[in-house]
Amino acid sequence: MTNRFVTNQLSRLFFVLLLTFAQQQNPTSLNAADREPADAGIDDWHLLEPFWASSTVYRESVLFLSEQGAPADARLLLTPKRIIHIGR
Repeated sequence: MTNRFVTNQLSRLFFVLLLTFAQQQNPTSLNAADREPADAGIDDWHLLEPFWASSTVYRESVLFLSEQGAPADARLLLTPKRIIHIGR
């Protein structure tokens, strides 16, 4: 593993943890249009399914980083065969 890969993975983890903490502190900060539908249950989140044991990765976050003025780029953890859905 390269240092850049490890740094990117740690940056992604920090970003996800930061967003999770911020959302717990102020759950009304999102617009109603950005929220999941009320009928979307916890099973729709696939939180208990390990990505390494599935053929589909759900809700993978991407953090775009720029190094030394270069255009920002981001990479997924795994190379997708096809993209099923991109959410915001």
